[in-house]
Amino acid sequence: MIKSFIKGCAVAAMALTLANMHAYAQPANKLANAIVAAAQNAAKSEDLEAAARLYEAAIVSNPASVAAYVGLGKTQAALARPQAAKRYFATAVKIDPNDLNALEAQSVHMITLGDLSDAEKNISRLKRLCADGCAQLSSVLKAYDKALEEKRSRVLGEGAEGS
Repeated sequence: MIKSFIKGCAVAAMALTLANMHAYAQPANKLANAIVAAAQNAAKSEDLEAAARLYEAAIVSNPASVAAYVGLGKTQAALARPQAAKRYFATAVKIDPNDLNALEAQSVHMITLGDLSDAEKNISRLKRLCADGCAQLSSVLKAYDKALEEKRSRVLGEGAEGS
């Protein structure tokens, strides 16, 4: 536990050092993007606590970074903190209501939580934004269809075939 705390402090210090070094050289969005990239690498390495701290640093660097809020939301969901994840996804969508990645992440999270009615609102928005189709809409529809199938199976019983 102490080792994890020390590692976390080192990651936070690294993010702050990075922020200070580039504060004058890069606009806030470029710095936030660099920190988001580091957070994504930490998440890929399954160091979710470090990823969360880096996403938080990106948000401090640029409070309008949709990517940072989406990443932090995904990290919180992976850490079994669904309410925190829900807040971060909502913030991302509030910043940019038409951001496909934010809508996708929020929708999939809603579906995971069983909130299909709110997910349907996002699906409608994604359908308008992706009139010719897009990967985000396909991903959400796949998750939605799976959730509906699981719900149908629970209601009808395992192995039930619908008509």
